[in-house]
Amino acid sequence: MESLEKKYSIKRLWLLQIFFIIPIVFVFWLWDYFFNNQALAPFFGYASLLLPAYLLIFEMPHIIASFVGFFDKEYIRYYKNNLLYGVPLLVVSFLVIASISLPLVIVVYLVVTIYHVIKQLTGIGLMFSIPKNTWYTWWSWSLIVSTGLAYLLVMLPMLFDVVLPTSTWMYIVSTLCIACIAAVRLSMYTPQRTGKLYIALTLILIATSFTMLASGYIFLGVFVVRFVHDITAFLFYITHELNRNTVLTNNLLYRLIPFLPLSLIVAVPLLAIGLGLLLRTTILNQTMLFGVIVLLSFVHYYFESIMWKRNAPHRSQVQIV
Repeated sequence: MESLEKKYSIKRLWLLQIFFIIPIVFVFWLWDYFFNNQALAPFFGYASLLLPAYLLIFEMPHIIASFVGFFDKEYIRYYKNNLLYGVPLLVVSFLVIASISLPLVIVVYLVVTIYHVIKQLTGIGLMFSIPKNTWYTWWSWSLIVSTGLAYLLVMLPMLFDVVLPTSTWMYIVSTLCIACIAAVRLSMYTPQRTGKLYIALTLILIATSFTMLASGYIFLGVFVVRFVHDITAFLFYITHELNRNTVLTNNLLYRLIPFLPLSLIVAVPLLAIGLGLLLRTTILNQTMLFGVIVLLSFVHYYFESIMWKRNAPHRSQVQIV
């Protein structure tokens, strides 16, 4: 394995700076909620999450970008079993669940998405020297449970004729309190200040999202978390592509597009957005389009569960400094 010393790296400071989206969103919400008579609230409901501009920038691109890195002969050999058996099994499972109940697919999609997003969020914390101890487990899983309940409480009435009892908020707050206690204890075992800061910012992010959801600003509640998740993911994807293809273009897809290695910083997001736009414009049936997006999301979650493992070839191309 060639050295990463002369390659591109991800700075921990960059990962922390992504959280600046929190005060920006919070100040906007604060102004509209208390000083603008909530005039903009109708524009930030659930329907805003389905806007093409949002889907093209914050939903599909980072999912498609995760697929691009697999167009590599060495990677195809390494992930052969996952590609030959794991993906088909996932597709068949999706089709079986969809044939039973489309609402069930949506519920499973919401739950799995929350698990994926929070696991990525807390998993990044390990790169800040946060120890993976019992308190880490409590911190991670209490955030998953509280966020999952919050999203289901808000989304289910909008998607189906199902209303969870308002007492669910009590469980959400209780679980979030457990996350706070675990975070304090985890911070005591975390040696670096940046790690302690990351733990605090993660809690603030989730608390901000809950505030938006509870006040009816569904789009902002989802957006603030998705922004941190997606931008962090793109940092990893772009860094990987630069390191993997700067000296020698290993990616078979990139060989078809002759551009300078540094332009990958721009090309990876543009390629992902372009493929996402192609998907939306070629599949006109909305139900089928939604099904394809959900299926691609499930495959994406599966890929991310294997591609960033410590000994995986993807992970070996990314260095955190």
